[in-house]
Amino acid sequence: MPKKKKSSVSSNRKYHYYRKHKITPKPLQPAANNSVIISPQDVNDFTSVKLSIKLRDDFIPQVHVHNKHLPIDHDICKSVPQTLQSVEQLVGFLQNFSKYEVCTGNFDQEFQDIIPLCSVSTHPKSREISAFRESDMGASHENFRYISTIRSVNCKLLCLKSTKQWSSRWKACCIYRCSLKSIKSRRERIKNRKET
Repeated sequence: MPKKKKSSVSSNRKYHYYRKHKITPKPLQPAANNSVIISPQDVNDFTSVKLSIKLRDDFIPQVHVHNKHLPIDHDICKSVPQTLQSVEQLVGFLQNFSKYEVCTGNFDQEFQDIIPLCSVSTHPKSREISAFRESDMGASHENFRYISTIRSVNCKLLCLKSTKQWSSRWKACCIYRCSLKSIKSRRERIKNRKET
C-alpha cells in the first residue's frame, strides 16, 4: 500500500490552502478575548516579564516587551491582520515570536553613567528625545545578566534571532552606540584636561 504524502503548508500560504480545500478556519470564541499570554525570564532567581500578549475585546492583539508597547510598524504586527479572526491566525501570530529575541540595547557598564536610570537623553540642538535608559528587567544575553540598558528611542524591542555575536541589538541601538562612544570619549578628554 503506497504511503500517503505528508502535507506541508507554510504559515504564509494557509489562507490559500484553506480556500482550495474548502476548510473553514475555526473562529475565535468570545472567551478568548482579554486573554493574556506571558513569557517570563528567569535569571539567577530573578523572575520578570519579558513579553506579554493581550487579546482585546475586539480581538486586536496588544504586545508589550519589557513593559513597553511593541510598535505597530514592527514586522510581527505587519504579518497578521490587525484583528485576528481565527484560531489559525492566532497560532500563526504566536509562532512568529519564536523567531525573535529582545534587543539587548547597550548594556555595557562603561555607558551606564551617561544616562541616569529611568531617564532620557535629548539631542543637544533639537531637544528631541534620542534615547532612554531602561530599568532592571532581569534581562540576560548569552547567560550574562545585565542590570540596565540604554535604548534608542527608535528601538523596536524585538529583533530576529541570529548566531552572529551581538546581532541581538536593533539597528537603531547600534547607531546610537556610536553616540555613546563619542560622549564617553569627549568626557574623558575633558577630564584629562582638568587633571593636567
